[in-house]
Amino acid sequence: MNVTASTLDPNPVNEMESGSVPRWLIHQMLDRWAQAVEQFRQWEDQEILRKEPSAQDLARHRHESAWIIRATRHLQDMAMDPDFPVRERAEEIAGRLAQLEATFAEVHDPMTDQQADEILRQAFPDAPGTGKPG
Repeated sequence: MNVTASTLDPNPVNEMESGSVPRWLIHQMLDRWAQAVEQFRQWEDQEILRKEPSAQDLARHRHESAWIIRATRHLQDMAMDPDFPVRERAEEIAGRLAQLEATFAEVHDPMTDQQADEILRQAFPDAPGTGKPG
């Protein structure tokens, strides 16, 4: 059974009586985090990846991406703790972190053509020349 916020008792007092306040609390945190990441990724897709973003949108993206990446890293650190009450969500956190970091790098630190060519030369040393088609 996949535990979600809707399957947990929303009353922490009842959870405390059953001895699972940490589990209830971490589910609340993770559900809010997942909602925030999803909302951010939708905005990112619509305003940054599918359009030619304005300088203002790029600055907002840089700031908000960095913040959400830091928050996700903190959650990942918690998930690595052996006493983490919902270790089954560690993979979700790691996957989202990888997505966030990859998109940040793509937008704010894109690979140059020269870097791409070098990677291709290393990966395929016997292939004909690389570069943009003429």
